[in-house]
Amino acid sequence: MSGIGELYNSLRGELLAYLRNSLRVDDEAEDIVQDAFLRLLMLDRLEDIGSEAAYLYTAVRNLVIDRQRTRHEEPMPQVTVSEEDEQFTQDLSALIADTDHAPDTLLQRQEIHKAYQAALAELPEPQREVWMQTEEAGLSFNDLAAQTGTPLNTLLSRKHYAVKHLRKRLQPFMT
Repeated sequence: MSGIGELYNSLRGELLAYLRNSLRVDDEAEDIVQDAFLRLLMLDRLEDIGSEAAYLYTAVRNLVIDRQRTRHEEPMPQVTVSEEDEQFTQDLSALIADTDHAPDTLLQRQEIHKAYQAALAELPEPQREVWMQTEEAGLSFNDLAAQTGTPLNTLLSRKHYAVKHLRKRLQPFMT
C-alpha cells in the first residue's frame, strides 16, 4: 500500500498539471486524479498494466472524455417563467390588441402603444431582443437559446428584467 501512496505523492502534481495545461480541465482536476488512482487500486493485478504512470495518464484522459460526454447528454432544463411575468405579458397583449373601435379607446390604445414603444427603446439591447423574439416573433426560449447560443437561464433572466421594466413604465395603463 505504501507503493501506491508514494506513487500518488510523486504523480499527483504532474497529473494535475497535465489536466490543467493539456486538457484544459481545472474545476474537477483533483476529483479526476483521485478517480484515476481509485481505478488503479481496484485493479486485480497491478503487474499486468506495465507502467503505472502510463495507466494513470490514460485513465485521466479517459475520465475527462467520459465527463464531457455525460455533460453533453444532459437534458435541457425545463423553461419556467414566473406566473407574474406571464400574467403581465398576457395583460399587455390584451391591452394593445383591444378591438374596441370607440374613439376614446382608439386614442388610449395609441397612447399605450407609444408608451410601449418608448419603454422598449429604453431596454438594453439583449433584453429587448429576448422580449421581441419571444413575445413579438413567438420563438420559444429553447429555440432562441439554440439559435443564439445564449444559455437558457441567461435568456430567462433577460426576459424577467425586460418584463420588470415594462411593467414599471406601463403601470399607469394597466389599471
